[in-house]
Formats: sequence, C-alpha cells, structure tokens
Amino acid sequence: MRGIFLSLALSLLIAAPALAGDRREEPTTAVEPALRKSPAEMRSERLDQLFARLHRATSEDDMQAAEQDIWSLWMAADSPTAEVLLQQATKAMNEGAPEQSLSILNRLIGAYPDYTEAWNKRATLYFLMGNYQASLADIDKVLDLEPRHF
Repeated sequence: MRGIFLSLALSLLIAAPALAGDRREEPTTAVEPALRKSPAEMRSERLDQLFARLHRATSEDDMQAAEQDIWSLWMAADSPTAEVLLQQATKAMNEGAPEQSLSILNRLIGAYPDYTEAWNKRATLYFLMGNYQASLADIDKVLDLEPRHF
C-alpha cells in the first residue's frame, strides 16, 4: 500500500504542471529600466516642437503664444536653485544694482555653466553696463548652447 501511495504522489508531482496549465515561471532576468530622458533632453525636444509651431504660426497670437512658451523653457533649469538665483539677479538688475546682479550671475554661471539663460542675462547686463566685449562673448556662449536663441 505504501508503494502505491508513493507512486501516486510521485505521479501527481510530475503531472502537476500539466494539470495546472504549466504555470512554471520563466527564469527571471534583470530587466533594464526604461531609458529616461534628462530634463535638459526633454526641454530640447519641447523646444524643437515649439520652434516648429512658431514657424507654422499664422497669426500674431499664435506667434506670441509659441514665443512665450519658448521663453518659459529657456528660463527653466535642472535646478530650482539656479532658477531662484536667476530671478534674484534679474531683480537686482531691474532695481538698478548691476554689481549685485553681476555677482549673482557670475556665481550662477560658475555653478551651472550649461544654463543658457544665465549667460543670456549676463550678456544683457554687460550690454547695459557698456561692456560690449563681455556682452558679445556671453552672446557667443549663448549661441553655442542654444543656436536658435533670440
């Protein structure tokens, strides 16, 4: 009797996967995480779309809306700190404190050298200060980072 029981148990073990629809799991392999784009890459793709929209615009309102969206993306940075510093520099410039603005922009560019709008703002500040050579140098950098900048 014991032999019959063992045979029956062994048969069930062997047949169990077939009876259960063979639910055996495949060996797990490491699945590569989906490749995510950096914020800069996403902004670049969005800028491509906005420049295309600007090119196709048929009315002044459409052009202004696309331009505003472009400026919003240019003002955005990978770091909230960079954005705050740009706002502080702009405020100082608007309040007639160019040296303070320049100090902030120099630190900002030192910390975030790929932040195009920081270079653009400093180019504007240099222009307003009458330092045209420095302004042109910063404009060159702006155009290196974003050739479509206006």
